[in-house]
Amino acid sequence: MEVQKPHLTLPPTKTHISVARLTNYWYIACQSKELRDKPVARTVLGIPLVLFRGADGKASAFLDRCPHRNMPLSQGRIVDGYLECSYHGWQFDGSGACQAVPGLCSIPENNRIKASSYSVVEQDGFVWIFGNPDAEPTTLPYQFPNVNENGYTTWREEFCYESTLLAALENVTDIPHTAFVHRGLFRSEPKKKQITAVIRRQPNGVETEYVDEPRPTGLAARIIAPGAAEVSHFDRFILPSIGQVEYRFGKNYSLLVTQAMTPVSDFHIRNFVVVTYRLGLPGWLMRPIVKLLLSSIIRQDAAVLKAQSDNIRRFGGEQFMTTEIDLLGSQIWLMLQQAERGELRQPKEFTEKRIQIHV
Repeated sequence: MEVQKPHLTLPPTKTHISVARLTNYWYIACQSKELRDKPVARTVLGIPLVLFRGADGKASAFLDRCPHRNMPLSQGRIVDGYLECSYHGWQFDGSGACQAVPGLCSIPENNRIKASSYSVVEQDGFVWIFGNPDAEPTTLPYQFPNVNENGYTTWREEFCYESTLLAALENVTDIPHTAFVHRGLFRSEPKKKQITAVIRRQPNGVETEYVDEPRPTGLAARIIAPGAAEVSHFDRFILPSIGQVEYRFGKNYSLLVTQAMTPVSDFHIRNFVVVTYRLGLPGWLMRPIVKLLLSSIIRQDAAVLKAQSDNIRRFGGEQFMTTEIDLLGSQIWLMLQQAERGELRQPKEFTEKRIQIHV
């Protein structure tokens, strides 16, 4: 394989950090089970929010600021299905409309006093919010595959990444680091096995398929797929913030790891991981094994991402050098920038590129 000479993909300035803020998309704010009889404070894209359940059980999300005197609504309480501010007791319904002002003899005139609200959808065990306030989205949140299908077992967990969204998404879809960060647990150092990586641009993301990849070495692969000689392996980025890894072992067994990332700030991410699997043995029996192995891998990635972020801030910015085996990072960054500007370009059908790599 001819090795491409490394080249700079971003200006080597001391102030550049690859951050994109995509507001016209859905993000997970919390798990459904977290939203009970008290308001919950969350920050999404740097915006402080408060979430609560109304009398009908539906979830609502507001800007975490009372329109009366700027008090955090998350410090209030829920009274008869209304969110009550802890400062003066103003009460707001699920739409954000003020329904009661203590001492005032009537409902506020024409109900014009409102808290700034965000669209909410609850599905797959998560509460999703739309990144723009007072907007009517024309799309629905991402739906996790296999979650409700017979024969599959689902495991959910929340993790934290201290990194930019770009760095975290590239990490999920990056093969070369696995032989070093996860050595022995998931993969060993690259051998002379040459395989083909097929990169396909899609309307809302990009996918890499690895053709004729042998089963990864390491403890995790030996336990999860003991009889598999070769696997079908896919890495995916899906706008705005989803990284996905899929392994198929023959026709009947598979493991799908989806990481739905919610940027809290430029260097802080809530990572909602949904794992669905069908591995031959009963799902309940495999659950503690899958949980232990994948949690260990994700925590190793989290440690590397934190070290990377700390170093970027230490040097005052980024400087990247890239070769052709850094498969998806530049594609992800391009799509994030285009989506932020509202200029996402639809690719031609079946657009793809083939690259030879060693694993």
